[in-house]
Order: sequence, then structure tokens, then C-alpha cells
Amino acid sequence: MDKQAKIYTLLSFVVLLVVEIFGRSFDLYFFVPWLGMLAHAIAGVFLAFLTIYFLISIGAFNLGRYGFFLTQIVVLVSALIFEVGQFLFNLFRPYKVNDFSDTFLDIIFVLLGGIFAYSLFYFLEKDDDK
Repeated sequence: MDKQAKIYTLLSFVVLLVVEIFGRSFDLYFFVPWLGMLAHAIAGVFLAFLTIYFLISIGAFNLGRYGFFLTQIVVLVSALIFEVGQFLFNLFRPYKVNDFSDTFLDIIFVLLGGIFAYSLFYFLEKDDDK
């Protein structure tokens, strides 16, 4: 289980990095508005796999509800810290890039990505136990 979590974490990080690099390098976030939502969902996937890997590493991971809620709390807190910081930063810019609805939507997509990642890990691990 530890090896699969590490692979999923690294893979999701690489995908997130590629999306971010291409999105920012070619202004794809401007031309493809849904790419930002996809990037936030992938960030949620990465945060969930990172949390699962960390919990497995310290021997505190439980595949049931406890693991799900703990993983989602870490994903939510991480998203809140980042998005609130981004929202506050945008308040002091001479031009506003994002508003509150964008911040809220970003948090929702990070959570959806976290739910997807945990569900994927749960079903893959459940099948491996048989």
C-alpha cells in the first residue's frame, strides 16, 4: 500500500506540474477557462494522495471513514489557506484577478479532487486485499 501511495502521489504531482507550466507559459488559463478548475481538482488529487502517503508512512492510515475524513480535512484546510491567501493578495493588487465566487469554486474543485483521489485509492486497495 505504501508503494502505490507513493506512485500515485508522484504521478499526480507531475500531472499538476505539467498543467501549471503549460497553463502559465502559454496563457492557457485565459483562453481555456475550465483549465483552472481542472488544475484545482488535480491539486486536490495530489493533496489527498500526499496525505494518504503521509498517514501510511507514520502508520496512522485507516481505509475506512476515519481515513476519508482525515484526508478531506487536510485537503480542505490546505485549500482554505491557499485560497484565502490568494483572495487577500488580490485585495491589494491594483487590478483584481479573482473574486470571492472564484475562490469558493476553487475550494470546491480541490475538495472534489480529494474525494476522487480517496475513492480511487480506496477501491484499488480494496481490490488488492481480495
